Amino acid sequence: MLGLSLASCVTASDSQTAVSAPDIPSSKYRQVAIFVENLGEAERSSAEQIMASAMQGSGANAVPGSALYSGQNGKLSDAAKVRIIRERGVDALLYIKVQPANEIRINNARYDGQAVLLINDDGSVFAQSPAGYIIKPDGVYQRNAMLVTKAELQDVKSAKLVWTADTVTYPQYSLLVIGIPIGGGSSAESLFPVAAKEIVSKMRTASAI
Repeated sequence: MLGLSLASCVTASDSQTAVSAPDIPSSKYRQVAIFVENLGEAERSSAEQIMASAMQGSGANAVPGSALYSGQNGKLSDAAKVRIIRERGVDALLYIKVQPANEIRINNARYDGQAVLLINDDGSVFAQSPAGYIIKPDGVYQRNAMLVTKAELQDVKSAKLVWTADTVTYPQYSLLVIGIPIGGGSSAESLFPVAAKEIVSKMRTASAI
């Protein structure tokens, strides 16, 4: 992997972790470079900074991966990326892979050509703008509000994967049962700060940093 890949609402996180303690140096890592994958350029840069800030707030020395290569002209080779990483004193890489959002069908909703009609249990109907919904021939859909990430910590010197965690971050309260969008807090960008704190907490618990 080396050189190749590297909230406004109430939220919660679940995590599953694995750690290879013997491969983590007792002196801990001097500097961790963070690389976020599967997001757009602007979102990726923002997510890397959020993660770096969360780690720095916990006492770890971290730097966004995008900052390592800033000011470089043209596309860097893998060898050049490795050289920069080593020259900057980075001895661990944290890759955070964001899984694409899934679409979920809203069973109690239909589109009448102008508005999305949400049908409550008592038979009442709530008309809403189709903005934020995905209209398909077989029904009305929304993006899944959950943010699913896989974090992997790699030791630069040994090139070993020393720690991993699968984290699911989601709003604790959701009006999706009646089809009302959650709004702020449902996107990857707005949920990422919560996921970042959870990832750092798990790394600390596992003595990975």
